[in-house]
Amino acid sequence: MSENNDKTKRILLCFLSVMLLGMSTALCMKSGFGTNSVATLFSGISKVTKLNIGFTANTINTVLSIVIFIKNKKYINIGTIVYAVFMGHAINFIIFLYDFLNIPNILVIKIFDSIVGCFLCFLSVGMFVAAGVGVNPWAALGLILRDKFGKSFGIMKMVVDVSALIIGYLLGGKIGIITIVTAFLTGPCAEKISNNIRNFLSKNGAGGET
Repeated sequence: MSENNDKTKRILLCFLSVMLLGMSTALCMKSGFGTNSVATLFSGISKVTKLNIGFTANTINTVLSIVIFIKNKKYINIGTIVYAVFMGHAINFIIFLYDFLNIPNILVIKIFDSIVGCFLCFLSVGMFVAAGVGVNPWAALGLILRDKFGKSFGIMKMVVDVSALIIGYLLGGKIGIITIVTAFLTGPCAEKISNNIRNFLSKNGAGGET
């Protein structure tokens, strides 16, 4: 029973992290100062296809997850599925709420959105890692490329991120200060947050898988 409760807690933590990442993406987009590399790809494809950003994100994540499952299903876990299915809904909800509340498009609010968006990005990635129920499809792609080319995961993940950023930019996605900040700070900030959350979960009988 305890093991089942622990896994339930970790799945809920994963779900919350994906929701927060969606919120982060939406706020960064609304700030106008750019967003993370993968979200830049979503934004670019959304502009070309004229589909809303959330639907675009869910579609791309789902297709990528299916490809990864075909290539190497060991990298697919419940966390991968949660990421693929729910993140786009969180993006759409925050954008809808933002527009519904008719929040003014002024500099001070844009700066606030960018700060909160970056913080939520660091927090959500750290939570996702701490949950220990799988990797997101973009990290899984980096792992598959690592296996194929024999390079480190860090290098292959950087290739994935840079490729997504370039393609997204060429399709019309916006690059800004947030793109740079998240590129350099997400890793170290998320690692520290993840370690703190894992310690907390461990002390409360819900240690994540490694």
